[in-house]
Amino acid sequence: MNQKHFKGALVGAAAGLLALGSAAASADTLFNETFDGVQTAGNYSGGFDSNVPWTGTPSSSSDNAGSNEDWNGVRFEGNLTTSSNVGVATRYGTAYSAGNLDAYIRLGQALIFNVSTKAYQDVQLMFDYLTWNLESADAPRVGYWVGNITGFDSERTKDLTSTAPQWSVWTDLTEPGGLAKSNLSWVNGTTLALDSAAWDKDSLWVAFYMDSSNLYTSTCCSSCSSKDCSVDYFKIDNVKLTGTVVPIPAAAWLFGSALVGAVGLGRRNRKKSEA
Repeated sequence: MNQKHFKGALVGAAAGLLALGSAAASADTLFNETFDGVQTAGNYSGGFDSNVPWTGTPSSSSDNAGSNEDWNGVRFEGNLTTSSNVGVATRYGTAYSAGNLDAYIRLGQALIFNVSTKAYQDVQLMFDYLTWNLESADAPRVGYWVGNITGFDSERTKDLTSTAPQWSVWTDLTEPGGLAKSNLSWVNGTTLALDSAAWDKDSLWVAFYMDSSNLYTSTCCSSCSSKDCSVDYFKIDNVKLTGTVVPIPAAAWLFGSALVGAVGLGRRNRKKSEA
C-alpha cells in the first residue's frame, strides 16, 4: 500500500470511529416474545396447553412449538412436574384464537430464557403480567442469573430445587415482596432495569418464577398428597429485553480525532511543499 492509500485508509478508520461514537444511543431488541405463534395452545380444557414453548415445529398435540424464542422450564421448589405446570394458554379475558396467547407458570415453577448481552449496557426487561388466586404467601418474581445452565431433559425442563443455580443465587428484580398481585387484571408495560452485573455478558438467564413460602401448608392444598397448589398461577405476555450498545471509550474518540487531525496536517504540509 502506498502512502496515499495508507493515509486514505487511516482517514476512513478515524471517521468511522468518530461516527460510531457520535451516534445517539438507541435500544436494540435482544429478546422478543408474544407467544402468539405457538401452534398447539388451547387444545386442553379451558384453553390451557402444558409444556414449555420453543421455536421448533410441533411433533404432537402437547408440543408447544412455534414461539418467537426458545424457553426452558425449571422447578425451584415443591413437587409439581414442571412440564405439566408451565405452558401456553388463551390470553385471559379473550376468546381462544390462534395468535392471541400468553404463557402461564404455577407455584414453584419458572419459565426462563437465555440471551447474550455482550457489548450491551442499560439492559431493560418489559412484559405484561396477570395473577390468579394467589395467597398472601405467594409472590410472582422476576430475576436473572449470569452463567451457563445445562442438562435440560427432552421436555426442556430441569429440577433446580437442590441443584445449582437455585433461586437463592439469582438476582431478584422484584424484592422484597415480588410483583404486585393483579387479581385477574392485566398489568401492561411493566419495565424492570437490570443492573450493571447483567450487562456485557455472554450468557444471561432471565426467570419468571411463581414463588410461595407457604407451598406445603394445609391451607394451600388440604387434599393434595404433594401439598402443592397447582391452581394458583402467574401469566406473562409480550416479553422484551433491550439494551444499548456499549459506547466507544473516550480513548478511541481521542485517537480518532487525533488521527484525522494528523492526516489533515500532513496534507496541508504536502501542499505547501508542492507550491
